Amino acid sequence: MTVFDIKMLGAPSASDRVIYLSGDDFEQGRQHGAAAADLMRINLEVIRGQLASRKSAGISSAYTDAANFVETNQPALWREFQGMAEGSGLPFEDILTLNLKVASVLGWLDVECSQIVKVVRNDDGSTRTLMCKTRDQKGGPVEHVVLVRSYSDGQELLEVQKAGIISYPGSILTSDGFGLGTSGVWCKRTPFDRTRLATADIGPNSHQVMRDSKSLDDIEAILAGQPRLTGINYTVARPGDIGAVEVTASGARFMRGTDTIIRTNHYLNPDYADLSPRRDEYTSTFHRFDRISQLLPDVQSAEDMWHVTQDHIGYPQDSVCRHRKEGAPGSFTTYASVFVLEERQAYIGFGNPCEIPFRP
Repeated sequence: MTVFDIKMLGAPSASDRVIYLSGDDFEQGRQHGAAAADLMRINLEVIRGQLASRKSAGISSAYTDAANFVETNQPALWREFQGMAEGSGLPFEDILTLNLKVASVLGWLDVECSQIVKVVRNDDGSTRTLMCKTRDQKGGPVEHVVLVRSYSDGQELLEVQKAGIISYPGSILTSDGFGLGTSGVWCKRTPFDRTRLATADIGPNSHQVMRDSKSLDDIEAILAGQPRLTGINYTVARPGDIGAVEVTASGARFMRGTDTIIRTNHYLNPDYADLSPRRDEYTSTFHRFDRISQLLPDVQSAEDMWHVTQDHIGYPQDSVCRHRKEGAPGSFTTYASVFVLEERQAYIGFGNPCEIPFRP
């Protein structure tokens, strides 16, 4: 039995994408691969199409360098890759194609997203800590699963992942009520240094952050030990205690909040202003931030938070729920999640939230 109360929203078949994993790293990979093989193949074909459209002589060497880094520095992740290959029946090289994010290095940084956290303080002194994320993409694989991991030390992790792609979970909830969300922060002033692929991960290892963290205050130190080529925005929370971690390729700053935290796709720390997109460069991130700020005072419940994810002011690209019109470039929302930390409760829906009523 898991400690999580998981409520899948949308089609009844969404519950089939909740996958329970246990055992060592290889065995968890094997179980994931066996349960999600068909979805993994769909995601793999999308990445293959991206790579085929990219004329670059450096693809092979980039994969070699990235693989060598993981095998040497993240052996547990490597073993999970091996288990996924066995469970899914896919060649090990295909598992690496799914997970090593080389497509991102070659120019497809297309995961954007919005994040919202609010502590609702009740009259009796108790709290309800609500944590929300939408994942927005310009393209790439979109087939998602929920991995519920059980470890021998007693810890459990709930991770919303792309099927077969365990290297960048979007939303994480732990059995001790610790939540983490992600959103990208990228612009023309934050290029990848491809010469460091052999000595650094492509991005922060969010899974390991949640395995190792005991409090919000130790995340900076954990990230300091993770060499990486790019940064990210994190929201982090425990019941009644919330914050954000703004991460760059070389640093990380924890910023504690009081009752609300919002992060989209720009930094708020003035020290990182030169690395952040400006309003005239990327209007959507600022419009979504401002719109969420307007809606958040009325949020008191998980259902209220879900309604924020459905908001269409600024449609199609500046809204919280984003849509890409046919024939027009832009991002689209591929999933939303709302966690209630005190109750270890997770509401998750795949696709555009506006099309998913709040009926678990």
